[in-house]
Amino acid sequence: EALAEAPIDAVSFKKPMKRCTDCKGMCCYHGAHVNDEEAVFIQTVAKQEKEYFESIGLDLPEEVVIEGEWRGEPSGKKTALKTWDYRERIPSFPDHWDNTACVFLTREGYCGLQMYSKACGLHPWWAKPLICWIHPVNFPENNGIAVYDEKSDPTIYEDYPGFNVVTECGACHLDGDPAYKVLVDELAFLGDIVGRDFNHEIHLALES
Repeated sequence: EALAEAPIDAVSFKKPMKRCTDCKGMCCYHGAHVNDEEAVFIQTVAKQEKEYFESIGLDLPEEVVIEGEWRGEPSGKKTALKTWDYRERIPSFPDHWDNTACVFLTREGYCGLQMYSKACGLHPWWAKPLICWIHPVNFPENNGIAVYDEKSDPTIYEDYPGFNVVTECGACHLDGDPAYKVLVDELAFLGDIVGRDFNHEIHLALES
């Protein structure tokens, strides 16, 4: 509903990007912010399917959704965190990130909620939070739809050089393809939910 008539920043989708290869789920380091409906759903699934998650190596805490904090301020509901050894496993892991991970991240670097969706015979993103499967597409405060660059990423501070633009799939790769080509599946899936053809809209905007 919120995105039904939201403007789309077509030009931002020209950013050259690449799919992540072996990042081991590094974008999960801070957990995933979720809305109220997602929070209830995820908490319910975690309790009802405890044995399944244990079978894929996840020892989930009693509360898998917590109240988040960002730079000393409340940031809303998000998935809980666990201590992780990213820095020991990923040479390119950003220095300004913590060695923590979403509790649903498996040892192999997969999302437990995505694995659960597939195990149920459903779309891989069915149980996965929007903010996770749509990354690195973002929804700025003006309710638009965009891909951030080093100037527009709102998580860039003097002591924190960003989140979106330093993930492997959100970084600028000059030898990559335009974001609208790389993210065609994400845009199509979002369009199915919202009732819009985002891929077509972007192409029309860039051709005009």
